Amino acid sequence: MTTSALSLQDLRKLATCQQLHYLGVMNTIRNLLDNLHNIFCSTCELLRYALTFLRSILCSRAVQAARLLAVESQFAACRQRIDSKKRRQPRFTESFRLLWVVLSKFLDEWEDLACLMQPATVKRWYSTALRYFWRWKSRRKSGRPPIPSLLCRKALANPLTSTSSINVS
Repeated sequence: MTTSALSLQDLRKLATCQQLHYLGVMNTIRNLLDNLHNIFCSTCELLRYALTFLRSILCSRAVQAARLLAVESQFAACRQRIDSKKRRQPRFTESFRLLWVVLSKFLDEWEDLACLMQPATVKRWYSTALRYFWRWKSRRKSGRPPIPSLLCRKALANPLTSTSSINVS
C-alpha cells in the first residue's frame, strides 16, 4: 500500500498514532528531567545533612546541648498547639520567652534556630525582660530602713542628744 492509496481514515489513524508516539516520547523526556531534578535535590539535601553533621561533630558539647534545647523547646510549643487544637499560632509561655532570651545571648547563630518566631520578636522579648528586671531592681523597698547598731547605742547612752547630732564614723 502506498501513501497515495491510503484513505482519509487511514491517514487519521496514522496521525493519531504518530501523535501518541510523540506524546509518549515527550512524557518520557519529561519524566527523565523530573527524575534528574529529584536526584539533584536529594543529593543537595544529603550534602547539607552531611555538612550539618560535620559541624555538629566539631562543636562543643555545650553548644550542642543549647541547640538541642532550642529545637526541643520549639517542638514542645508545636506539640502544645496541636494538642489544644484551638490556635493556629503557638502561644509562648514566659519560661519559653526567657529561655530564648538567654539562648540569644549565649548562642552565636541563634537566629538560624528560631523557626517558630522571628529574631525581632526575641529581641523585643529581651528588651521587655530587661525593663522588668530594672524595674524590679530599682523598686522602692517598703518599711523603715534598718538603724545601725552604733547609732542605737550612742542614742541610748545620751538620751538628751538628738540623733541628727550623733556622728557615726
